[in-house]
Amino acid sequence: MTTDTNVAKRYREKTGFEWPPPPDYDSFPSGPKPGAFKETLNNTNDRIINQMSEIRAQNNDNWMDILKLSFRVAPDEAKEIMRRIVDCDEKIKDLSKELVK
Repeated sequence: MTTDTNVAKRYREKTGFEWPPPPDYDSFPSGPKPGAFKETLNNTNDRIINQMSEIRAQNNDNWMDILKLSFRVAPDEAKEIMRRIVDCDEKIKDLSKELVK
């Protein structure tokens, strides 16, 4: 095996496939096992990425709200939703900065 043994072992445990793939590798026959890449939050990066995901989900709802309002031509309400979007984007930006420290 040409990669780090621990990495290869974790990959095999999570997906059921060997890493690195054999030389005749074409594609995964059935893909990774369901949930293979879901991990428990065991380090700071996982925690930050999870927070970013939750904030992004909230922000997507905000975008849908602003779209609906724009079709109704309600500029005052649209501004308030836009403020929430900007707040969420600011949180994501701050969390992203933590990842690259």
